Amino acid sequence: DDEANLLITDINFVPGVGLVPSIEYRHSRLTMSGIALSINSGNYIWKAEAANFWGMEFNNVKEKKYTTTEFLFGTEFSGWSETSISIESGLKHLNDFDSRLEAEPDYQLEDRIATTINFMQDYYNQTLHLQILGTMIGEWGDDGGLNRVSLEYDAVDAFSVKGGIMIYQPGDILYFQSLNDNDRIFLEARYSF
Repeated sequence: DDEANLLITDINFVPGVGLVPSIEYRHSRLTMSGIALSINSGNYIWKAEAANFWGMEFNNVKEKKYTTTEFLFGTEFSGWSETSISIESGLKHLNDFDSRLEAEPDYQLEDRIATTINFMQDYYNQTLHLQILGTMIGEWGDDGGLNRVSLEYDAVDAFSVKGGIMIYQPGDILYFQSLNDNDRIFLEARYSF
């Protein structure tokens, strides 16, 4: 699991301070099963995915491992020259939900909906690439989101430069509220050999 949970491995007595725990970050070993389906229909690709994950551990409920069930539906359109647009929406359901998981540091919800819209277009014989990405969390984006615009230029086959901006949208979820002041501009130069 990408998200670590904290584990107290030892408690030591430090004179003048008291009991001090030794804390380790642990990543859960997950088991996953799923199915994916893509159907090509003219200029469209229709996508559907379903998956189950077993073995998720959280900080606020140590006595139990959780499972999640996830669904994704989407489509991609590439009928315009050098352009593709995709829309995907997913639902993540945390089975046997415990309300203690909503608190810090876990910030989990029983059901989390995310929708992503991605626009990509190439210019100048596929040397200049524009990407506009918007992600909203929650049914109408009320839990937060992310907007990103980037432009990449392939100067030669082995060298490219890329730049853009990322803007976080605060929402009702504490995680996205904490990211609100982290908007950024990014630059990247890449040489492949």
